[in-house]
Amino acid sequence: MASDRSDHMKQILARALEFEELHNWREAAETYLSALAKAPLEARLWHRAGVCIRRAGAPSEAIQYLEKAGMLDPAAIENPLELGDAYFELRAFDDAIASYLIARDIDPENASVANNIGITLLEAGLVDDALLALERALTLSPDDPIVHSNLGAAYLKTGSIKEALEHLNTALELDADQPEAWSNYGVALQENLQIDGALKAHEEAILRAPQQHALHYNYSMSLLLDGRFRAGFREFEHRKYMPDRKPRDFDAPLWRGEDITGKTILVHAEQGIGDAIQFARFLPLLRRMGVGRTMFAAHSATANLMNSLRGVDEVLTEVPEETHFDVQLPLMSLPHRLDPELKSLPNSRGGYLSVPESAQSALPPSSGSLRVGLVWAGNPRHTNDQNRSCELSEIAKVFDVPGIEWISLQVGEPAKEISHVDHDVLDLSDKLTDFTVTAATILELDLVISVDTSVVHLAGALGAPTWCVLAHAPDWRWMLGRHDTPWYSSVRLYRQQSTGDWTTLSHRIAEDLSQYPNLPQSAGG
Repeated sequence: MASDRSDHMKQILARALEFEELHNWREAAETYLSALAKAPLEARLWHRAGVCIRRAGAPSEAIQYLEKAGMLDPAAIENPLELGDAYFELRAFDDAIASYLIARDIDPENASVANNIGITLLEAGLVDDALLALERALTLSPDDPIVHSNLGAAYLKTGSIKEALEHLNTALELDADQPEAWSNYGVALQENLQIDGALKAHEEAILRAPQQHALHYNYSMSLLLDGRFRAGFREFEHRKYMPDRKPRDFDAPLWRGEDITGKTILVHAEQGIGDAIQFARFLPLLRRMGVGRTMFAAHSATANLMNSLRGVDEVLTEVPEETHFDVQLPLMSLPHRLDPELKSLPNSRGGYLSVPESAQSALPPSSGSLRVGLVWAGNPRHTNDQNRSCELSEIAKVFDVPGIEWISLQVGEPAKEISHVDHDVLDLSDKLTDFTVTAATILELDLVISVDTSVVHLAGALGAPTWCVLAHAPDWRWMLGRHDTPWYSSVRLYRQQSTGDWTTLSHRIAEDLSQYPNLPQSAGG
């Protein structure tokens, strides 16, 4: 009798394994669960059921089975490892690390555990800790291509491009079939402004894993930086499936370019405020396509400004459940749907936003000097903020130009740096509480000088004279090798000649500023 039960269990497990080999994860899981009914204390069954459920796309459902497996067999390292992977997929990074630490207690010399801890810390934004964990993994397994690949990704996050390229090169020499390594190699080459090599690397990555949305997204950044808008915006659509990039979702169908004459469309802002301001220019084009009504769900900080857009019937900061619309679309998908070549950017000449009459500037009366607004730091949560932002002291050379009344448009913690420079700079940080106030203030300035932040987009959308100060490897929208931009006719671009060299750039800006029109003659230069 016991032999019959044993044979029956072997048959069940063999069937489950067949389902696994076919990647029929849900059927495999159900088969393991049926076996659990007969052997409820068998840790291996709980583990395999959890593994298959996770691979079926349900990591939150898998957790209970993996936890049970760990309780029944606490010495088996595969249980906390798989549990950590499930938490990682859910982006529950603290729980993932806690699980991996249990695995490390079981086997302190396990390179896979150290590697998993490292990539989890990296995703959690703890880059220094991630580097330590990954260096430990490399010590344990110096010829592991995956560890080299992850170290390359970590060094990318720190801006250490030379080290990143070294590890990524090694990873690909050890195993050229790693799509993530190829993609990160492309990102690193892009940071070195080797755009042709970057594009080829991304293509190699996608060739190996065409279903991985993050690879397409990285490819889109290189395409757009190179000015290949049609292909770039097509690849950019893959962001919709990335956990840290995907736009909001609504019940109405996604507009895919079909005829929407007479219908109501909801376009919703995504990502940063600068992105919203830049892409809002496309909204009026919907009216030309016969759209009956255009609704725009905007960031609350920009809603008053967005009301000035022609062709937008209603600006919302929230979308109540009872709101009716026929189709919906994320804002940054508009160029892909409307003008993929971007041959003629709408509203690139002059401004396309205006300031409400009720908006009050934060500026005091003019002293008669040239008034220049200054911004040196962006949102610290931006993924590339360490490169695009600087400290005020790094660009202090601009203050040597006489005859200028300096106005700080900087907000947040960096505004405190004003007290550390030996120059008169008017601090408006406590008054710039709304983008309409900032906009009204910008229109009273002679010039805005800013690093790549939302202020540049706001000033450009208002048609205000603006100098945008860019990192050596700029964001895609500023492209390469040009001092103007098709996005804003009033914006001039100043580019670093080498990574992190703000000092040389500030000397160049100061030289041009000394020749600025309407600078008082006594200022000389």
